[in-house]
Amino acid sequence: MHLDGIPSVKGRFPFRVGTTSYIIPADILPNVRALAPLIDDIELLLFEIPEMTNIPSPASIRELRQLAEENSLSFTVHLPIDLQLGHSDDDGRLQSVNACRSMIEATANLEPFAYVLHVDAFDTTSREPTPAADIASWTENVSHSIADILSTGVSPRHLCVETLAYRFEFLDPIIESFDLGVCLDIGHILLYGFDLDEHLDRYLTRTRVLHAHGIRNGKDHRGLEHLDPTARDRVLQALSADADTPRVLTLEVFSEPHFTSSMRTMHSLLPAEPA
Repeated sequence: MHLDGIPSVKGRFPFRVGTTSYIIPADILPNVRALAPLIDDIELLLFEIPEMTNIPSPASIRELRQLAEENSLSFTVHLPIDLQLGHSDDDGRLQSVNACRSMIEATANLEPFAYVLHVDAFDTTSREPTPAADIASWTENVSHSIADILSTGVSPRHLCVETLAYRFEFLDPIIESFDLGVCLDIGHILLYGFDLDEHLDRYLTRTRVLHAHGIRNGKDHRGLEHLDPTARDRVLQALSADADTPRVLTLEVFSEPHFTSSMRTMHSLLPAEPA
């Protein structure tokens, strides 16, 4: 299956441009085959539940690695989105930890550019954007979980904690203690009313991955044409100004129409070719 008529941006920006492994309605491998000529990185969205899993088999991992080598492609791995790393019950917490560990181990041969991690809110009844009712206990539980995940041998700066719906500063002690990386999700920051410049100033030096997607009618993960142009340009300017630091800007959309419009937007923003 091919994605016809979409302009390539591979190698055209002073940072890597990526998208997700769910653009065409197919499994991971057909998506990677279709996307590989167009972009620099693919975010593998992985899940594992009792009924099914999409973790690639060893044979699929070998093919993914070959596709990466042939197409100057890298992979980021998005660990499960429904984690409970701050769970107060050790069994519940370790279930999430083990899900992360199994995905890190299964994809290690791909040498991922980064692993994106959700540290979700837990047991909060507050109307404020806080991750838990008992922050101290939550922080302690998350710290135990991070230590367990890092025991796989993954580099701390390659484990990138993503900005979600609560104030990211609650994670500062954990990020600094373990020297973790950061994933700045620009759509989330804007959707939940946080200050983009503050996040860039505070976290860009730790940021290895950024997620970009538009917001329309209160819903995110839309085409990039629906991302506020001022915010979009601020991000591109910040990345271009620090071009020596390897980073991925992931167009985090999940359909061919949203991907097509996002790629056309990115193509319109290409830096001018040298004379």
